[in-house]
Amino acid sequence: MTNTKPVALVTGASRGIGRAAALALAAAGHDVAFTARTVEEGAGRIPPRHGAGADIAVPGSLARTRAEAEALGARALPVRMDLLDVRSLRAAAATVQREWGRVDVLVNNAVAHVGGDHARLLDLDVDVAARTMTGNYLHRLALVQAVLPGMAERGGGTIVNLRLTPTGSSAK
Repeated sequence: MTNTKPVALVTGASRGIGRAAALALAAAGHDVAFTARTVEEGAGRIPPRHGAGADIAVPGSLARTRAEAEALGARALPVRMDLLDVRSLRAAAATVQREWGRVDVLVNNAVAHVGGDHARLLDLDVDVAARTMTGNYLHRLALVQAVLPGMAERGGGTIVNLRLTPTGSSAK
């Protein structure tokens, strides 16, 4: 039997806006594939954005989002993905297309967490800025390129690119 539900792919869906988007799409009748780096609850860590220091523990996981989406009656497909690794983005898109045949909605929400001092422009390391820009802009483009041909072939689709804004930045 062919599935007639629309298929959504949401990046950065282990917590925050991505998780909320995946669950809203599940509640609205979509099957949801979703990505993040954190597979199991309690394993999430991000580098500090201001100066050096230990990684910061963060809540959320693919497992949690999966359980919540399935409780809403949706098929759920968690896929581990790292926004800083373009191969993992392309593999995530290929996994969804292989498993479910298509992507009708892409929500590009994931944000690259790159350690280093992001507080002041004058203190920002150019290599840190380059990795951040690569993950947050170029790799998001690679994901669009991976799903757009199928959308065009089917006559349409929806791509939502959430705008990235720096937090806590200062021009001092």
